Amino acid sequence: MVDDHRGSPVSSRVTPNGPAGKSDENALTSFLQSRWEELYQVILRRTGDYHTAEDVRQKTALGFTMRWRTRGPMEKNDRAPMLYRIALNKIAEECRNNARWTDIVAMQNQLAPHCDLGAEEDVLAVLDRIELAGALSGLTLPQRHAIVLTCIDGFDQQTAADLMGISKSTFRKHRDAAKAKLSRYFTNRESGEEPR
Repeated sequence: MVDDHRGSPVSSRVTPNGPAGKSDENALTSFLQSRWEELYQVILRRTGDYHTAEDVRQKTALGFTMRWRTRGPMEKNDRAPMLYRIALNKIAEECRNNARWTDIVAMQNQLAPHCDLGAEEDVLAVLDRIELAGALSGLTLPQRHAIVLTCIDGFDQQTAADLMGISKSTFRKHRDAAKAKLSRYFTNRESGEEPR
């Protein structure tokens, strides 16, 4: 899959294996190259280890390439969400193989520098990993992804929406609902009530 140690996503020696032709292979290569660094950051935030992140990124690219070649090229809007889902599955597989649990590794409790959610990022910045997991556990999966992709991974709204496979307006609805739930969580936590 990778032709050198620098992490190039697709070797130039790749030949079509399935229904994909030369132009489809070029589209695959172009897509993976365009998402290569972004993919690494998503995986690194969840694994917390550079070597593991690179291994998982390679496995993700291989899984995506195999899916592309066996089922044929996919629509442009479906590519990023599929790559993201494969990455999350590979991260989970890596955790199972190592018999350890991880969800989000807030590296030194820092959020992405351009987090755009308002005051909640200040609170999230001081939470440790267990508190962060507790705060996010009350969110639905799309809401959790919206918060993690923007506040933890640091993606802008459009990129996060692309990774989730939804429109920007739908992304905003999930994000706003998550902000409201997090606000209630923090309010309850500060007043001494059991967070819901």
